[in-house]
Amino acid sequence: MPASRPNAEELIAQRRPGRVELFRGLDRDGYPHTWGLRMFNGKDEPQIAVFFPNPYVTDHDEVTGTADWSRIELWESVLPRYTGSSLDGLDRQGRGFGRY
Repeated sequence: MPASRPNAEELIAQRRPGRVELFRGLDRDGYPHTWGLRMFNGKDEPQIAVFFPNPYVTDHDEVTGTADWSRIELWESVLPRYTGSSLDGLDRQGRGFGRY
């Protein structure tokens, strides 16, 4: 943007991240099956979602029925570090995809 046409303060505030959340998606029985991070702008509109490694998805993006629990180590490291929350054990009770 040229210096002669600076962005309005309101627009700057709207574009900046206003909220970041760590999330886990739950299946209909309440078991986790996705983990990630989401950012929202100053108007609380989604900006980006980053999904963490999934124990039921291989390195080749193939769904598998056998969990590789080492794949949620990033989640288990990030969650307590940035939220102060303790791990509740629910993450390793996930049952994967395709149960329905």
